[in-house]
Amino acid sequence: MPRTNRSSSSASVGNNGSTQSTAKARKARTPRTRTSAGLRLEEIDRPLIVPKGVLWERHPYTARDPSTVQGALVRQMYPPPIGPKDDQKPVLCWEDYKWSPGPEVRTAGSKIVEEFWWRFKCDPLEQEKAEGVLEENLTRKVKQMLHEEKAAAIKRLQKKGKLPIELTEVDEDGNRWPTKEALISAKRVDFSTDVGWRLLCEHWSSAEFRRLSLTNKRNRLANGDTVFHCSGARNAVATRQFLKLKTGKDPGISGAWLHTHNLYRGTDQERICSQRTADRWEDFDKAMKNAHGENWEEEHPDLDGQIIYEAAGRMPHGRLGIANELFSKEEKVKFKSKRVMASEPVRSAREDRLERENKHLKRENKRLRGIELVVQSLAEKGGVDFDGIMQSAATDLSTSDSEGGFRRGPGDVRQHGSEKGMGSRTGGSTSHGNGDEDDYYDNEGDDNYVEDDLYGDEQYDNYGDDGYNDYEYGGYNDYGHGDVDWP
Repeated sequence: MPRTNRSSSSASVGNNGSTQSTAKARKARTPRTRTSAGLRLEEIDRPLIVPKGVLWERHPYTARDPSTVQGALVRQMYPPPIGPKDDQKPVLCWEDYKWSPGPEVRTAGSKIVEEFWWRFKCDPLEQEKAEGVLEENLTRKVKQMLHEEKAAAIKRLQKKGKLPIELTEVDEDGNRWPTKEALISAKRVDFSTDVGWRLLCEHWSSAEFRRLSLTNKRNRLANGDTVFHCSGARNAVATRQFLKLKTGKDPGISGAWLHTHNLYRGTDQERICSQRTADRWEDFDKAMKNAHGENWEEEHPDLDGQIIYEAAGRMPHGRLGIANELFSKEEKVKFKSKRVMASEPVRSAREDRLERENKHLKRENKRLRGIELVVQSLAEKGGVDFDGIMQSAATDLSTSDSEGGFRRGPGDVRQHGSEKGMGSRTGGSTSHGNGDEDDYYDNEGDDNYVEDDLYGDEQYDNYGDDGYNDYEYGGYNDYGHGDVDWP
């Protein structure tokens, strides 16, 4: 006879009806280990790396990504507070890694550079260029690493994805933040000294930092749901290597860049991930055809940075309109000083699109005018007051237009008020004149502070470990989580 009472032992029924131990079912996941910089290598075993813009081509392709090693080094070798003992400050940027209390003490920065070259090597003829690219990389890595540490601290404080109310405080504008004490309590044992972490938390809790964080969040949200690229952790240079190994054919850097920005690859719906990027690529493509012919992708597969600068938006905040990561700061300075235009002016893709839409509206207007004449003729035959009906309808349409922001002039097709004065995709005119004029097209959600401000103004694409953050212009909110209800 079957038992009718249930055992009080800790057992549960699985999805397939079998019983399993509750303890086993609730077994905690193994904590993710921190990425290590790895061991030093003999010179013969070190992978060869070649600088490409601010990225690296590595040989063999299966070798560790230099970006990953850089991130591990700046975290593992994060220095103690800098400055005199009575006025110590937290380390906030790569330049702070270069501080030393005396000439006999090596800086953390010099040690990191040395450790990096214990793990990689480059052609001696490109050593100087590689050192410059490494400097750019580490400048961004420190900012990214600090953002990640702050995000990780907040995540450790959360319960069910939210910070408990008792661990937060409200500023004078009504924004809620984690308290300094809560952040201090969430320190990781393998990062920074206790004093250094406390100073960092005080910095993150300062009014100045919070204002900057809110500004950056607003700028990020201004981009809406824009998809910046579709490559995951594989940047354009690595994608080129990957595709060459996979297909046996070199797509060139232009083909690799397109691959990282195309949605629905390999289908008849393939398209560039955002309209803004598509417009800039179309502008660049037209300029390249103008300069190098219709087959430029085969005959000149490398991206021409000078033409990108001239045709795809110049450099607001020091960034090219497309493929910014494929060019170093030194190269971009040359583009700005050179200013060589393609042989004839290039109209923007937005201008072309607006012209096509205008032609379509004119055709539609002509068709509707024909229908109007037919209806008028039928109304006259039926004895209907056509003019009275049209006058009444015109009054309704006029009210609708004023409410919806439309306007119509004599002989014009209907046009939305927001398009007024849009001679190009810039929201104004595109200047091809003096190199110091109009060196922007819009702020694209970027911050407007300048180089001497708190964290600089360098934005970078979200490739590999280079995530966006509240130290720069990012794609996440300033805690690194897209759905966190915090400023």
